[in-house]
This record gives sequence, structure tokens and C-alpha cells, in this order.
Amino acid sequence: MVIFIPLNIYLHIGKFRVLDGQTRLRGALRAWRDAKKDNDLYLASQIADMRVSITLTFCADIFKEAYIFYLINQYSKAIPPDGATRLLFEGVKKKKINFMNEVTRAGKVQEIESMAVAEKLSKKSNVWGGSIRDFNESGGGNMSIKAVARIIMPLYKEIKGNNKSSKPTEDIVYDVVEAYWCSIAAAFPVMFNSNTSHKYNILKAGPSEIMMKVLVSIYNLSLTGVNVGNMTDSKNFGKLMKPVLDNFKDSNSNNQTVSGDKLFLKGEEGAMGKYSNNAAKRDAARLINRQLFSHLNLPTP
Repeated sequence: MVIFIPLNIYLHIGKFRVLDGQTRLRGALRAWRDAKKDNDLYLASQIADMRVSITLTFCADIFKEAYIFYLINQYSKAIPPDGATRLLFEGVKKKKINFMNEVTRAGKVQEIESMAVAEKLSKKSNVWGGSIRDFNESGGGNMSIKAVARIIMPLYKEIKGNNKSSKPTEDIVYDVVEAYWCSIAAAFPVMFNSNTSHKYNILKAGPSEIMMKVLVSIYNLSLTGVNVGNMTDSKNFGKLMKPVLDNFKDSNSNNQTVSGDKLFLKGEEGAMGKYSNNAAKRDAARLINRQLFSHLNLPTP
């Protein structure tokens, strides 16, 4: 139901929760309190008597309430994609049927499954922990959890399609991704050291997506019997990734040849930042893959 209430009633809403518009209400309350503090009783009275339009729903199940919120915002006005994905993910995690049905209907099953890996990386990864920004979190420069899930999706699809074990795909994907990135961090610590990491962009959207495309190629090679080392052992992985990146050469904006960690320097000094659109990122991954195949003495693609 839609009703109008005086703002001052918001001070006494009891067990009701404000699901949307919290910042607007808090702003109004702050203005009201400031007016009282300044002894401007007339202004305080005007603010307190202000009428606010609300949609009031009675719902004991918080996930039904969240689902209502999702439907209203998804189909009436745009909300941040990260917010919509987070709502769906939480609903599916709790096995709420409405959310599960919506994920299937919208064709977002793989996205939600990949987000579970992204969340695990955010909480547990030795490389990605602290470098992933969740919905409504601050952290300028960090990748959003939705963006991390998106770059994981191609690998998730491959592993899911080939998983013949009893181990959940989510766990396998996490182990492979974590081993891969830990191997790169061990091989090129300067890119991940807290004192120097700000100079590099390897954990930014474009470069990290390029490197995840390379990981998909490595995984597919492992399926054909090529010895790429243990896919969940960062030490074995590192023996592969260091020579590949050290011997891969590219030019930066100053037309200088760079390799290894210098590929991922920010600005004009690095080379990976120039691959910004989807086609360019595919090209960059293809070039690194050629170096990978050469290192493994395989015919280059």
C-alpha cells in the first residue's frame, strides 16, 4: 500500500524497517535536529511535519521483502547492476525459490555461480582479498564483485562442463583461480607488494580479464594432456607463468618494449592498459597465449 506519513513518525517506527531511501530520511532527520539545535523551532516544526510517500509491505520473510524490492527496482527503474546481482545471489544462496526461478528465467545461472567464487576470493584470497569492492562499499579503484564474477565466468563454464568428480565446481574454480594468481604474485612480487602495487594495474578490470583468458587456455591445454603442472598448486603454476610473461614482449605508449611485470605498469610506461575494449583484450590474450604455446613447444595458434 502507498501512504503518506509525517516525517516525525519515522522516529517511532518500531519493528518496521526502511528498506530504501535511508539516506534521504537520515538527511531530513539531521536537518530537523540541526534546526532544533539552532533553536529554530519553526523550521524544525516544518521539517517534522513534512509528509513522505512510502510503500508499506507486511512481510515476515526478509527474502520475500528483498525479492519485492528486486522486482520493483528491476522492472520499474534502473538500479546498479551490482545491487541486482547481489540480491539474486543472496536469495539463491538461501535457496529461496523466487530468486532461483528469476535467475533461471533471466539466464543468470552462470553469473550467480561465478559470483560465489568471487565472494570467496574477496574473503579468503591471498591476492584478491581486500581488492574487491562489494555493492554499496567504498574502495575506489577496486574491481566490483560483479566484474570479478564476470571475468571468472568463462573458466567456470569450462570447469563445470568437465567436472566429473564429486567436488563442487565452485570449489575447483576457486582453487584453480587462487593458485594461478598466487603463482603470478610469487613470480612478480613487486606488482603485489603493498609498497609498490599502486604502480601496477594487473588487478584492474582490463589486465585481469586478459590474464583470466590466458588461464582458460591453460586449463583447456590441461584437458588435452599437455603438462602445465598441477592446476591447483601455485608453485608448479609459477614455473609456467614467469617464463611466459618474462619472454612476452609488447610496446607501451612511448614505443618502448616492455616485458614481465613492466607490462602491467600504469600509464604510458606499461602495455596492458592500452587493451581496453573487448576485441583488444581478446587480441592481448591471444598474443600471450602464443608465447605460452611457444614455451610449451606447441604449435602457436
